[in-house]
Amino acid sequence: MLPTASDQRAVTPVVGVVLLVGVAVVLASTLGAFALGLTDGVPERGPMVRTEAEPLAAYALGGGQEQEVRITHEGGEPVAVEHLSIVVVVPSADTRSRLVGFPVAADRLTAANVDGPDFFDERYGETVGPISTDTPDTDGRWSAGDTVGFRITSGDVELDSGDRVEVLFVHTPSGTVFAAETLVAR
Repeated sequence: MLPTASDQRAVTPVVGVVLLVGVAVVLASTLGAFALGLTDGVPERGPMVRTEAEPLAAYALGGGQEQEVRITHEGGEPVAVEHLSIVVVVPSADTRSRLVGFPVAADRLTAANVDGPDFFDERYGETVGPISTDTPDTDGRWSAGDTVGFRITSGDVELDSGDRVEVLFVHTPSGTVFAAETLVAR
């Protein structure tokens, strides 16, 4: 016996609902697998930090505090110094380098701490703050109120009044620049 028109009308909505549910399940599983696959490659977010640079004195005969870069963590998240690298760019000297491997021992940078041209002062006591193991009360983190510092060697790069030094702080696990300062020598 052939199905009647009323029988066909009763089956059609059921088939439609089954098809819609099947399509929704396939679509949801495809999107879910795609989304989970993408999250594996999402990089870690870098810290949020506000900084302030101290004045930068140009090279002057007679020594003193010239060419010292000092930047203070003014607020935001603390940063583990082992996850920190500092990129230093001196446009007037057409040079850039990266300081790595923090904390340094005995307040002293070595060749192992410099990735690129070495124009940093490596004498005892030339690093400041939590990037050094000899800083009192350091907890291995650059936190609000802490100042990091280093000196650019005047024999390698002599800064004149008006010369700029760009300093970028990089969170190494995420590869993000989380703070940047441009200092102008006076």
